[in-house]
Amino acid sequence: MQRVLLSFFLATVAVSAMAQDTLPKFDSVRLEGVTVVGARIIKQKEIKNYSELAGSSIETAKILNNIPGVFMHNGTYTTNRITIRGIGSRSPYSSNRVKAYLGEIPLTDGSGNTVIEDLPLNLFTSELINGPSSSIYGAGLGGAILLRQKKANMLNRLELITEMSSYRTFLNSLIVRQVKSNWDVELAYTGLSNGGYRDNNVTKRNNAMLLFNHQKGSNKFNAMINMVDLKSEIPSSLDSTDFNDEPSLAAAKWAAVNGYEHYTKIMSGLSLTTDIGKNSEYSGSVFLNYFDQDETRFFNILEDNATTYGFRNKIVFEKNNIYLNLGSEWFFEVYNYKIYGIEDGERTDLLNRNRQNRDYSNLFGRIKIDSLLGALQLDASLNLNTVRFVLQDQFEADSVDQSGIYRYATIYSPGVSLSYPIKKTTIYTSLNHGFSTPSFEETLLPDGNFNTELKPEDGYELEFGFKGRVGEKFKFQLAAYQIWLNNQLVTQRLSDSEFMTINAGKSELKGIELNAELKDLEVKSIKTKLSPFVSGNFSENKFIEFEDDEVVYDDKNLPGIPSYKVNVGLKADVLDNYYCIADFQMVGDQWLDDANTLDYGSYNLLNFKIGYKNENGKRILNAYAGINNLLDVRYASMLLINAPGKWSAPRYYYPGLPRNFYIGLNLTFK
Repeated sequence: MQRVLLSFFLATVAVSAMAQDTLPKFDSVRLEGVTVVGARIIKQKEIKNYSELAGSSIETAKILNNIPGVFMHNGTYTTNRITIRGIGSRSPYSSNRVKAYLGEIPLTDGSGNTVIEDLPLNLFTSELINGPSSSIYGAGLGGAILLRQKKANMLNRLELITEMSSYRTFLNSLIVRQVKSNWDVELAYTGLSNGGYRDNNVTKRNNAMLLFNHQKGSNKFNAMINMVDLKSEIPSSLDSTDFNDEPSLAAAKWAAVNGYEHYTKIMSGLSLTTDIGKNSEYSGSVFLNYFDQDETRFFNILEDNATTYGFRNKIVFEKNNIYLNLGSEWFFEVYNYKIYGIEDGERTDLLNRNRQNRDYSNLFGRIKIDSLLGALQLDASLNLNTVRFVLQDQFEADSVDQSGIYRYATIYSPGVSLSYPIKKTTIYTSLNHGFSTPSFEETLLPDGNFNTELKPEDGYELEFGFKGRVGEKFKFQLAAYQIWLNNQLVTQRLSDSEFMTINAGKSELKGIELNAELKDLEVKSIKTKLSPFVSGNFSENKFIEFEDDEVVYDDKNLPGIPSYKVNVGLKADVLDNYYCIADFQMVGDQWLDDANTLDYGSYNLLNFKIGYKNENGKRILNAYAGINNLLDVRYASMLLINAPGKWSAPRYYYPGLPRNFYIGLNLTFK
């Protein structure tokens, strides 16, 4: 068995090498890339479940925005942008600098986009690797979200969740889990319907997920399939006049064509973990995903689909406080897209048609020594990444043929970190390197052709921090970091409907993060347990060298990143069955353009939630209600950076919801 698995692991290298020669033979163009030296430390942070926060189960942004250093811009249910320590702030309408994994199964698509809202997060525990992520998870600049299925702390169970909230929003979820001695299966369905606070803002999402686990001896087998069907209207952003006077409006051009997106997504994976020796373990996974979308924009209509497949292998050796991890990840995607013209809301002539074959490969290694000098711990890693696009230009109506093989230079991302435990506190320091290749949207020019001039962005991160606890109830963490970023991918807006991505020169991002929580402080006189918490970050982010169209932006602040974000909250458990949660969020000012000519001021939000939870034999009842934006603050929950203003008033603002209410019921039967 050991020889078979080792042979399979080594064979993946040969398969990838052979694939380089079996693809269509086009003219080869080598894109200028980077070869770097850096380092990495795994700094995992637990992501709290929605039931522990003042917010409804629908609102992913409220969950993520309680994490220091993380900010999720939330334009609509389907227009979001996750930034981690400022990384990802320039992505126009999606999150493409953070990766996600379910166990050993990648969940991020071939463009680098992660749509965390398409997953039923209540099935999982979640952890975040912030900053340039571990070599084991691709050395991405933004980080990685790691999902693990919740342990079967209850045997057979049936869980029903129903929730109603403002603007005709309804959520219904059914979860069934069957557990036996060596296997369990979990099936979940979630349906979301939202009438929309704004015009042209209706959203409907249906999600079904199946999880299967089997264990026999040291062999663990896992299977996953997740299916999503979504249709959502697009209201887009507003100019300052409409934002201040009529924030419920949709942008006029988008409303005129009833702009919307409709996609079907299927994600599936199989994984196996088994012992291959006394001190070693093998993990392997295969995955297959499919995506089909059509999107109507006021400037054109996009039809695209993608088939993604790949495999991942990892071998772990552990002996005498030395931990060695070797692995590989191979990722292949076939992507097809068509772009049509639009007139009076109807599709017209074909404007562009292309096919991309994308190949990604990661080879990674990690060594950890727990007792290097006394209690000092050393953690070092190396990641080798290659990326290649094979473009087949299928549009024959013009004279341009971009067919060819486009490569980025191999990127080497080594790393090292040191940590030292002192009683219940750990002090650590690290030097990390990470990188991000351009997503599909970023590689396109306004005419739909491929931009061969883009380079991957890469950066070094230096961090120092400590974390620990005092007694059993107080936990804390404090970190300071500095990131030197090269070739940052930034959006250059050419008109209201056209934009392209270019590389900035050099940027510097630095900040401080803090997190503290006091758990279950008893007030016996009123039979109450109080759990206050505070989390926050303060940052300064600047261009060091950046010139665009003969305009110099050196020493300007990077737009789209709040100067600070602080959450102060309190959870109170009263008389065993009742609870209430208050959360006050303070968000600092943000610049709206590279030139720093306009900024968006700070704002504060207060959310409140009350509930009743009772466990009676085999039944658990959780009833709750809450108010978001209790003070009815008018604010922008997402900003469009560098919105053009030459032809019309620039549309920077996605309005956040005014004061809104929700009520929900969660019933679990064992």
